Amino acid sequence: MKQTMIAIPLAAVLLLAACQAPLGPRGPADGLPEGTGQVSVDLRSNDGPARTAYPDMPVVADFAYKYFFTPAGGSALEKIPEGAYGSRAFTLPVGTYTLEVRAYNDTAKTNQVAVGTASFAVSAGVTTPVPVNLLPETALGSGTLNYTVTYPATATLTSLTYAPVDTPLSTTTLESSATGGFTYGTVTAVPVGCYLVIAQLSDGGKTTGNSEVVYIYQRLSTTVDFIFTAWDFTTP
Repeated sequence: MKQTMIAIPLAAVLLLAACQAPLGPRGPADGLPEGTGQVSVDLRSNDGPARTAYPDMPVVADFAYKYFFTPAGGSALEKIPEGAYGSRAFTLPVGTYTLEVRAYNDTAKTNQVAVGTASFAVSAGVTTPVPVNLLPETALGSGTLNYTVTYPATATLTSLTYAPVDTPLSTTTLESSATGGFTYGTVTAVPVGCYLVIAQLSDGGKTTGNSEVVYIYQRLSTTVDFIFTAWDFTTP
């Protein structure tokens, strides 16, 4: 008798769990019209490789977006995400698509700073994840260069310069004869491109220095940080 009373509630629990978490693809009974599927867009920002200064890509939530879906053989159509704020779900007819996501750093969506693309297929009644890597605009425009240099209080930052890597003699001086152990600054309207930033320091007849390749992208900020200790200085 005790076994029967235990088995009945267990069966009921298993049946309830099966109803709450159905297996298989999502179908029309879940709210999708016949002949359509859903895509969930997963946006990702790319900070670039290490040991080279790339723009400080804002987190995904800091951007405003436009989504353009192009069906095979068709024309691009801008669509608005469905559901609550922050959702990136879209319902589309069955077929194959190319998605272009444009990222903006203003709510009016006029200052485009990054773009990402992806290709995918929509199946009836199925939710398909679509990852999209956002890449900064690199062709035209200008960006911002931030720099910090940390060094011993007894040292002097004799020079901090930057120049395009393809024209290294076109040097711009950021700092000269700076003291105090910490120097920082910001340069705006730097043309898009690849630059070499060089720091040179002296301390009681000893010298040191370092350089870093810096990429400037449209409407984004790139930060380069130099840190020097007493151990870095050597006699010329």
